Formats: sequence, structure tokens, C-alpha cells
Amino acid sequence: MVTPNKLHHLALRQWVDEFPALSLYSPPGLARKRRDLRFSAELDDVPPGAWRDEIDQARIEGNIFMTEIFFFHRRSRTCLAGDLVQLHGDDGKMWKRWPIRLGGVGGPEGGTPRDARLTFWNRRPARASVERALAWKPRQLVIAHGPSVLEDGTAVLRSSMSWLLD
Repeated sequence: MVTPNKLHHLALRQWVDEFPALSLYSPPGLARKRRDLRFSAELDDVPPGAWRDEIDQARIEGNIFMTEIFFFHRRSRTCLAGDLVQLHGDDGKMWKRWPIRLGGVGGPEGGTPRDARLTFWNRRPARASVERALAWKPRQLVIAHGPSVLEDGTAVLRSSMSWLLD
């Protein structure tokens, strides 16, 4: 089991309790935060042997609060992202429209939340990792915050991360 960054960890204890043989892999910083859990390894740019033949990964670092891991399933050409790519549509609720617009995560191409963009102190390594993820040419994009993109995931990923690439 993996989590894409150290912000998504609250349910890990429940998973471990339900499935004791589960192997946990930590994104950078989570093992120090969750000393109550036993992690098999901390993730970086090199996938662990358990999935190296099927899944690639890119470590998006440079943010002062978290480092996120993008995953890429080669056979299905699917990229998985956590918080750095969000796609919130308009569900008609007025109270949601302004936070989505102000956060920069609305519209058909989504984006990276403004607060996350502002907390990148070193963009060079993040840019290199995102360019690596774009080179995968994902067809699909599965994200934690919003609907999955089933076609042209590369375009949505590029658009969402354009603030970093430009």
C-alpha cells in the first residue's frame, strides 16, 4: 500500500489492522510522522522491486510541506496523482464556486492548488520530475481530488502543472 504524499495517511492504521500482512511504502517524510506504523521503504524516483516491472514513479519535490509521488502504470498508460493535480467541476453550488476559482483548480483542465504552488521553494527538481511524468505520455489520469481523465491525460497533466513548467 502506498500513499502519494504525507498528507494522505489518516486511514493507514485501519488498513494495517484489517490486513496485517500489508506492506506499506512511505512517501518522503511520512515514516517520521507516523512512527506507529512499520514501512517497508521510503519512496523515491526508483520504484521498489515489488512493482518495478509494471509501475514507474516520479518524486515531485521542492515543496516545503510535502513531496508527492506520481505513479505510472505502463500497460494501461495511467498516471496517478494525489494533491498536485486537482479537477473540480461546477456542481451548481454557489458556495463552492469561489473557493474552486480562487484555488485555481476549476475548469476542464484543473490545476494545482494555489497554496501548493506558493509553497514550492525549489522548482528545478520538481520541474524535472514533472517533465519525466509528461514523457510517460499518460492516456489516463487518476487523481485524488476530482474525476479521472480517461483520454488525453497528458494534456490535463501538462495544463495542471503549467505554472511549474512555464
